[in-house]
Amino acid sequence: MFYFFGDGGFTRAVFFSMFFWPVFLILGFLMIYLENRENFSLREFLKALVANALIPIASALLGLIFNIYKVNIHPVLKDFIFTFSSFTIPMILFTIGLNLNFKLPVNKIKIALFSSSIRLIFGIFLGLIASFIISLFFRIDDLSLKVILLETVMPSATMAAFFADFIDMDKELLAAILTISTLLSLITLPLWFYLVETNWFLINVIPIFVR
Repeated sequence: MFYFFGDGGFTRAVFFSMFFWPVFLILGFLMIYLENRENFSLREFLKALVANALIPIASALLGLIFNIYKVNIHPVLKDFIFTFSSFTIPMILFTIGLNLNFKLPVNKIKIALFSSSIRLIFGIFLGLIASFIISLFFRIDDLSLKVILLETVMPSATMAAFFADFIDMDKELLAAILTISTLLSLITLPLWFYLVETNWFLINVIPIFVR
């Protein structure tokens, strides 16, 4: 998001991620529990939630506390954290790419393409609806609105692969969806950025959803 909207957009995207990931993890494990209640006890659900969601949530809270109280981090440690963080998503995508089967049946390729298009193309409607709901309670500045819209047309979250270890899932299809959506986003994201930035979109589309 930094490359689209600079520091302001990046800051807004960071806050979005900090609130999104804990909710994503909690709801993900809750859906796993509801889907597999016969084989997945409440105790096992809570244990898996604590084991896998506690560290990301605690890290986010710790980062907020450090930010609020202006805690200074040693430059060496700070550089290490930023360097390490830059590797996480690429490494996840790398492992997903290793699991991609180039000999997928045609029907699975169609499903992967359809799923990717839902996320990358029609996801903008979810962003508009979310913006409308938020605007009922808060005033949304133009930059925040643009960040919300672009966040909703990002490729499928790599975190989805994490849940494949807990439920019976077609991992090949999942890897295909994540890979294809990421590759297609190289085309769709610049297009959406252009549309979001144009006066026509701001004047004719957004006012319908945002007050």
